Amino acid sequence: MQDSLNRTGVQTERERTREEKIEAVAEKIELLIGDRSLRQVAAASGLTAAGLSNILKRKYLPSADTLRKLSSEKANPQNGVTLGDLLYAAGYQTESLNDVIDYVIKDSMIEVNPFSADGNRSRNVYLRAYQGQLYEMLGKGLVSDALLAKGIHFQLERIEPTAGIETVADMRIQLEDEKVKEWFCLFKDCSERRHLYLDIPRWVGRFFLIPSKPDRKLSIVVNSEDAYQKICMYKDAMSYRGELSVILIDDKKAELISETYLANYDLGDTSKEIYLV
Repeated sequence: MQDSLNRTGVQTERERTREEKIEAVAEKIELLIGDRSLRQVAAASGLTAAGLSNILKRKYLPSADTLRKLSSEKANPQNGVTLGDLLYAAGYQTESLNDVIDYVIKDSMIEVNPFSADGNRSRNVYLRAYQGQLYEMLGKGLVSDALLAKGIHFQLERIEPTAGIETVADMRIQLEDEKVKEWFCLFKDCSERRHLYLDIPRWVGRFFLIPSKPDRKLSIVVNSEDAYQKICMYKDAMSYRGELSVILIDDKKAELISETYLANYDLGDTSKEIYLV
């Protein structure tokens, strides 16, 4: 039977063996290490050098949480390798985000009593926290992948806790050879939101604390069609002066779906617009 390939060029989850997944993810990790030492990468990722060495020796398949640590901003992955790349290679690409969270919880050995109210509450809090973190990492990977695909030269910048009001964003991108030089992204997981009509004005208002500049762009990234449409209603209905867009992603398919500009720095001037979709 002919193998089926996904968009990353590897066999799909159903047809690949565990050994093939181990090989694929090890190759990706070798790429993200680049010219650094194994100990340097392990320390930056919060992993042990021995554990990382065993992954590279193809001894076992790393967990989703390990892949998240290796692809974090602190770990500074090289050669454009993203969390999405690692999840695809490891065979998690056909799983929903909730399934990946279950992998993380299992691998973290979290013990909760499912029959107690406190146990359910603890697990739900843990789920929401990890869902938000994994969604943010997935979103960063998709944005980075889209920029690479368009041939746009960029560099990810860490947002330091002392950066002041800029900490309201989750991702800061420095662009080269573009009219927009700085791009801030705010990732909002809307999958469990029940009161979007209250949440969205707060998100938008808080994001506007970042000062507007002629060469700066702001984007709110959501994973709900309902949230996307509600934010799009702000188009032509706000006094904000700046490059501002809303991006919709499908976190289950790991795809960018749509992007809409809500405002521009100069009224009617769309020359600075950069679309990922």
